[in-house]
Parts: sequence; C-alpha cells; structure tokens
Amino acid sequence: MAESKPTQDSKPAMPVIKPRKKFVPKKAAFKPGQALERRVRHIRLTSQEAAQLVRQTILDFQRELAEKPMDDPDKEFLDQKKLENFFDRLARKYSACPTRALGGDLAWVYKGMEITDKTVLNDTLIDAIGKIEKHKIPEPVQSPLGHHIFLVCETRPIKKKAAKKTERTIVDDIHKDAVRGEHPKAWKSDVAPN
Repeated sequence: MAESKPTQDSKPAMPVIKPRKKFVPKKAAFKPGQALERRVRHIRLTSQEAAQLVRQTILDFQRELAEKPMDDPDKEFLDQKKLENFFDRLARKYSACPTRALGGDLAWVYKGMEITDKTVLNDTLIDAIGKIEKHKIPEPVQSPLGHHIFLVCETRPIKKKAAKKTERTIVDDIHKDAVRGEHPKAWKSDVAPN
C-alpha cells in the first residue's frame, strides 16, 4: 500500500471564529389578565421636596447611561443593572425605611399578598406598584408612611404556591386520623415491640 505523505505546501486548517451573538432573552408568555408579581426596590423619604430631588437624581443617572455609546449588544441589560445598583446605594444612604439595610429591596410584591410588616407596605402602595412599568421611575407616591420612590426591577407571572404538606411521623402512619374514621395500622411482627 502506498502511504500518502503530507506535502510541504499544505497548512493545518485554522478554526473558524464565530462572531458573538446578541443575547436575546426568552420572552415570557403572559396571558391577558394574568396576575403578575414584581421585584421592587424603594426609597422612603419624609418630604415631597426630598423625594423629587432623589427622583431627579435617578432620572439624570438613567439619562447619562442612555447617552453613552457602547458597542456591547447587551448594553440595555448592563444599564438596567447599573441603575439598580445606583438605586441600591441611594436607598442605603437616604431611605427612612427599615429596608434601608437591604438597599430598599421589598422582594416580590403582588396584589392580594399577605402583608406581614405594615411599617413597610400597605395596600395603597401595592396598588401603586402594580401600575409601574419596569425600570421606569414614576412620580413619588405619598402614603401615611411617607413619600416613596419605586423601581420595578423584574416582573413575572405569579407562581401558584403548592399547599404545604404536613410532615408525617410514624405515629401518624400508625394511628391515622381519628376524625376520618380510619383504623390504626396493625403492627407487623418484624417491627412490633417485644
């Protein structure tokens, strides 16, 4: 058999470099009228003037970010992250709310949720949050607690919470529930006490 020898003119093939693709997030399929929950940050201030000043500062920062040219295809998402970090710093510095230590983070908020801490949220504020667009800074909302500046960071459909399962013990398995009229299990000889 004749072996083929590589010729001196042939060079190894160079790998093909593919250009980086733009990240396109998967759009959630929202059904009309479907309830949404929103991940929210807020700053609570005591006066309307202070709230307007902080709001204007945030809007100016947002405008500066939008004016900066950048070749990165993910600029929109990077700007949103920078805005959220800026809002976090302002909340830690100026907010009069107990959530100040968390950067004003209220976690996931939705209409009809059970409010555990009335010093942070009330039904009026939840209704106002429901009308805010994502990453838009609306006019300050006044409540008995003060003046609030909100930032909606994310939205998603409300996930239905599964009913909590009560943890069962061996006593439950043996005796069942007397209310349902079930009889206790008979002991098997290999697990029965002596």
